[in-house]
Parts: sequence; C-alpha cells; structure tokens
Amino acid sequence: MLLNQQLLLKLKEFMILIIILVLILKIFVSKIKWVEAYGDYIKIVTDEESHLVLSTMKGFEKELPENKFLRIHKSYIVNLAKVSSIDGNRVYMGDRSFPIGATYRGAFMNLVKLHMG
Repeated sequence: MLLNQQLLLKLKEFMILIIILVLILKIFVSKIKWVEAYGDYIKIVTDEESHLVLSTMKGFEKELPENKFLRIHKSYIVNLAKVSSIDGNRVYMGDRSFPIGATYRGAFMNLVKLHMG
C-alpha cells in the first residue's frame, strides 16, 4: 500500500487528470502556463490550448505540485518555470502580465528571494 501511495505522489509531480463534460484529458503539469478563475470555473492555459473546467481555484491549487506553481492573485496561479520576469506588482510570461495580489505578495517575494539567493 505504501508503494502505491509513493507512486501516486510521484505522478502528481508530472501530470494531473481533468474531466471536461464526459471527456477526461491528461495534461502534463509542465505544459500548464497559468490557471485563471472564471466564475464557477477555472481556465487552464497550456502551451498549446486552454480548457474550462468546473472547479474552484482553491481545489485545483491543491492538485498542483507546490514547488512548481504559486497563487499570486485571487484569480491567478502561475507555473513558476514559465515566469519570464517580475516588475513591481506584476509577473510576466512573455507578453502576458499578471497582477500580484496584496494577499499573496509576501509569499511570492519570499519565494523569489529564496530562489535568487
């Protein structure tokens, strides 16, 4: 039983399963750029496409590996590996920018300091 739990934890680092209507898609975590709140749904944006999924940000955030994703705003979770720059209260991913919410700013800046030495 312990081996199965360890295997499931390891797989969580690389992929998640989402259900779209009756369709189940496998999305590699490394392909997710950001997750955006859309009312009662979330929008999962990948390198190639995006998907609307009936879920809360809080619930979906728990499915993502903590060391790879960070909630930076009540409406956004970003893949840290995809962040290209930070300027003031904004995070940039290529030509797209995201606000850093006041509630999440401290945790985000602590993480940045930790990774930048």
